[in-house]
Amino acid sequence: MEHDDIEDKLAFAISSHGMNDEDINRLCSVLSYRLFIIEKEHEHFLDFTHQYNGLFAVKKKGYVKSVLDCFMRHKKMVLPLITIIQTLAPQLYTSVSSMASSSSADMWAAASAIVCSDCLFERAYPSSVSKFIGLLVRYFGFIEAMISCTTQLLHEEQCIKNDAGKCLYRLELSMKEAKAYYEPLLKEDRLPAFAFLIKENDRLFDEYMAADDKRQFAQKLFHEVDEAEMRNLAFKVLIAERLACGMTAEERLLFGNDMVKTRQARLLIDHFDSLFLDSAPRRDHSLLALMFCKWAIEDNPKASVKSAHRYLLSLYHGQHRLAGYNTVKGNEQKLGTGRHSEPYATFLRRLTDFLLSSGALTEGDGVAAEI
Repeated sequence: MEHDDIEDKLAFAISSHGMNDEDINRLCSVLSYRLFIIEKEHEHFLDFTHQYNGLFAVKKKGYVKSVLDCFMRHKKMVLPLITIIQTLAPQLYTSVSSMASSSSADMWAAASAIVCSDCLFERAYPSSVSKFIGLLVRYFGFIEAMISCTTQLLHEEQCIKNDAGKCLYRLELSMKEAKAYYEPLLKEDRLPAFAFLIKENDRLFDEYMAADDKRQFAQKLFHEVDEAEMRNLAFKVLIAERLACGMTAEERLLFGNDMVKTRQARLLIDHFDSLFLDSAPRRDHSLLALMFCKWAIEDNPKASVKSAHRYLLSLYHGQHRLAGYNTVKGNEQKLGTGRHSEPYATFLRRLTDFLLSSGALTEGDGVAAEI
C-alpha cells in the first residue's frame, strides 16, 4: 500500500465522521481516564488472584466470572478499531500489544517511541491520531491481560472443584480461622443465649450438620458461599459443638442435629423425680414416662417411643423404678391423640416452666411458643 493511499484513507475516515484535531484530543482524554481506571483494576485484580483459589469462601459470589464477562464485552467493542490499527499500523500494534503483561509505563514508552521514530506516522498521521492509537493499543493490551488472568483463575478453580480433598482442606482452614475468632466470645454461661440461632431455618448450616461426608459438602459449595455466610456457618457450628458436649449415637437417632433439645432432654431426665414422679401416684409413672417419650420424638418422625424409652432408662438414676416398655406403651389410649389432651398439656406446661427457669428455653421458642 502506497503512503499516499494511507493518507487518503485516514483523511477520509476522519473527515467522514466530522472529526478534527480537537475531537481526537478529546477522545484521548476520555481514553486516558479509562486507562487509569483499568490499570487500577488490573493491579487490584492481580492482588486478588494471589489468594482467591486458596480460600473456601469468596468476597462476592460470581465475581471472577463477572469480571471476565465485562472485559469480553470491552474487547468486543474495541476489537474493530484494533483490527484497523493492525492493518494501518502493524509495527505499532505488534510492539505495544506484545508488552501487555508489562507495566503501563513501559507499554506507553514503547508506543511513544515507535510513533515518534516512524517516518510513516509523521507523514500519515496527525500527532493527536498517533497518540490515540498508542492509547487504544495499550488499552486493548490491558483487556487481553485481564481476560487471560481471569480465564486462568477460573480454570484453576475448576481443577480444585474436581478434587474433593482440596475443597475439604480449604473448608477446614476457613472454619478453623472463623472459629478462632468467635471462640473467646462463647463462654459457657452465654451458650443458652445463643442456642436459638441453631434452631433457625438455615440451609447452609442444616446441610453441613447433616453431611456424613464433609468432602462432598466442601466440593459442592467451594466458592459458592461468601465470607459473611462462612462466618455465620462457623459461628453456628461452634455453638452446636459446644452444646453437643459429646452427643451420643442414640441421641443423634432421637434428636438428629438438634443439640438444644438434646440438652433439654438430659436436663429433664436429671430432674425427672422432682419434676414429675415424686408428686405423682405410682400408677401414673408409666404415663409420665410415655409423655416424656412423646415429647422427645415429636420433631422426628423416624424416631419411636421404644427408642425414646430406652434412652430414658439409660440416663435415669433417680429413686423410683421406671416401668418397662410394654407398660409405658399401654398408656397410649389413656393419653389420647394430639399434644393438647389434658394430661399432656399439663405435662408440657410443667416441663416448659422448668426449662424456662433453668435457661434451657427462651420465651417464644420451642414448646413455650405452643402452650
